[in-house]
Amino acid sequence: MSKRYRNIKEIEELNVFSSFADLMSNAFMILSFLLLIAFFHVLNLNKRLQSASPIIIAENSGKFQFPSGSAELTPQLKQYLVTEITPNIEKIVEERDIDFIQVIGHTDGQANNQYSNLDQHLEKVANGQEFVNILNPGSNTDLGLMRALSVVQELQKKS
Repeated sequence: MSKRYRNIKEIEELNVFSSFADLMSNAFMILSFLLLIAFFHVLNLNKRLQSASPIIIAENSGKFQFPSGSAELTPQLKQYLVTEITPNIEKIVEERDIDFIQVIGHTDGQANNQYSNLDQHLEKVANGQEFVNILNPGSNTDLGLMRALSVVQELQKKS
């Protein structure tokens, strides 16, 4: 074997460029494939995580108004929560990955000049140890909170 042929063969044996290039191109294809899968997963997840449209109970109809200054649910509102709102919430929770439901209570804007006992009783009412009608609102903010709590308690009876 000639010296020149032997040197070329040794150089080709030491040349790892083609193997390295194959390895890198395969790694790039695998990484691209994984990124593509992750991208489609995020798109699908994003669709499920979109916030649901709010469910609004219009008090203007008159059927679902709280008595002025009170957080006690009317029979019509209780029935509406059971027959309409609860199934709607269950459907939305089934369609989307929802961890919590936000309930907001509003008031009519009439002044409340009572002595508030929320500091003493709110936690017990929220834990179901006392009824919401034991609470006295000192402000419209208190009354809105109490109304939201009444709705939450009614919704929890179904679950």
